[in-house]
Amino acid sequence: STIINITGRTCDAMEKSAHTILGNVKRSKNVGIDETSNKASGAGISKGDNHGNANDNDHTNTETPVKKTSGERIWAWVIQSKTNIVIIFNKSRGAYVLDVHMDKYKGIVTSDKLSVYNRFDPGGQHQLCWSHEILQLRHAAERDGATLWENILHQKMRELYHRACDAVADGKGHSKELRRQFESEMRNILFGYRDAKATRLEPLINRLTTSLPHLFTFLEHKGAEPTNNASERALRYVVVFRKMSGQIKGGQLWMDRLSWFMTCTLTWKAQGKSLTEEIAKIV
Repeated sequence: STIINITGRTCDAMEKSAHTILGNVKRSKNVGIDETSNKASGAGISKGDNHGNANDNDHTNTETPVKKTSGERIWAWVIQSKTNIVIIFNKSRGAYVLDVHMDKYKGIVTSDKLSVYNRFDPGGQHQLCWSHEILQLRHAAERDGATLWENILHQKMRELYHRACDAVADGKGHSKELRRQFESEMRNILFGYRDAKATRLEPLINRLTTSLPHLFTFLEHKGAEPTNNASERALRYVVVFRKMSGQIKGGQLWMDRLSWFMTCTLTWKAQGKSLTEEIAKIV
């Protein structure tokens, strides 16, 4: 129809701007990355790059597609800096998307604990999301059969996190010394649970021990965010779209178009620009 054709041409006109926004994100010193599931139907759905070229030889995707009648499972990724937001729709929830879009990135990455983000560990670049850690602790403290020890651990970790944030707000950060100070405090807290083996606390203590080297990156690097809340807020628009439409129809073509459209409109909104004025400039 005419409306669909006009919408498609408008999205196509945003492609160049979307590439520019991706470039701005890759030059940022601090980014947040997150992902959520979605569905798409139609021809040509591949692991191609919404902001580049397809790679038919890449077979790292291990996601199991849902039934064709209900659409094929895809993933909506967000890669965002303070004023630039990139949305990518792709079949892969694995390394492919990060290899294409964030290859050789040297800044700080804030994310959840999905294993694919471990690639940012070697240079001390990774900041794990404190919101996720605190939520896991709260669930442990509130579950059936929880003991006083879970509640104490939850409170101590919350207090440690808020003191770390206060240290930055008070102008005491950013330094390796401050980071090491809080890492040492957390080790002392976990040491108090050294006898938790073979109890319900053991998986939680192991998780926190693994997370520890990546929880206080924000105390050393200025501008790094201790939570991934900004990325999750950006993904809300994708979630709302999913609830309203059910799935992306039109295959790879409309996955690309929606990616460009969301990348541009969310970025312009974050920059305080008028969406109608910006669209008028490029169409």
